[in-house]
Amino acid sequence: MRPSHRAMKNQRPRRQDAASAKPPFKPGNERPKPPAWVHLYGLHAVCAALENPDRRPGMLFFDQKKEEALRPNLEPILERHHNPPPLQATSAQHMGTLVPDGAPHQGVVLKTRPLENADFKAVCARLSEQTGLVVVLDQVTDPQNVGAIIRSAVAFGAQALVTTDRNAPFETGALARAAVGGVDHLPWARVTNLADALNALGETGAVLMGLDGSDEAEDIFVPPKQRRVLVLGAEGKGLREKTRETVDVLMRLPTDPAFPHLNVSAAAAAALMLLRV
Repeated sequence: MRPSHRAMKNQRPRRQDAASAKPPFKPGNERPKPPAWVHLYGLHAVCAALENPDRRPGMLFFDQKKEEALRPNLEPILERHHNPPPLQATSAQHMGTLVPDGAPHQGVVLKTRPLENADFKAVCARLSEQTGLVVVLDQVTDPQNVGAIIRSAVAFGAQALVTTDRNAPFETGALARAAVGGVDHLPWARVTNLADALNALGETGAVLMGLDGSDEAEDIFVPPKQRRVLVLGAEGKGLREKTRETVDVLMRLPTDPAFPHLNVSAAAAAALMLLRV
């Protein structure tokens, strides 16, 4: 039997002071930087971006042959927009050059600055003040998976997403399309040290739940605490050892032992449905 959540909470080491924990600078230690511009495509992703007041759009491209079909969706949003982007009617051939090969852009592409990172301290403050659930990804690198997880997180009412600076994708058109516009609804904080971030989330009174398929994990359950942090690892590798040591409990989904093969985004959706607050 695992120690109680309260006992584990008491044993959790305090966070180091940010100054003392800062590693010495070495070449290559620079924090990764997002691209200056991203091309969002697909009607849901583009409309969500245009409706987000935190967005800084640069240009809206549309397929001139689809203008009439797009007008009912885009025109009302652009009329309400405080600073609508310039419009560029163009050919289907040129639209194809703005997105990955074969990507279904639905006749509309938005060139925009990527969203600013959410303030991690604000994420912790909200979880401390309100019951809810935060999703944490431990080196999940595939943009399609991250986008699908964001989609489920928004659908099931999560408060925020937390990833690491490294070994996590930046916002891209493919990620935003997989999220069906969810990137413009879910605060996304990036942190340098995931264990420290988990400890900070734990100090809000939340229970830290790591989703894991190992034998030591127990069947997923709904904890009595209504402040919850769901931690998911990369496909194949799962949660890193430090992450496994930091969470309060390891849980697994009750899949068929003969076929337990869920990808991380499908597992996230199932867990979020069970754990939603």
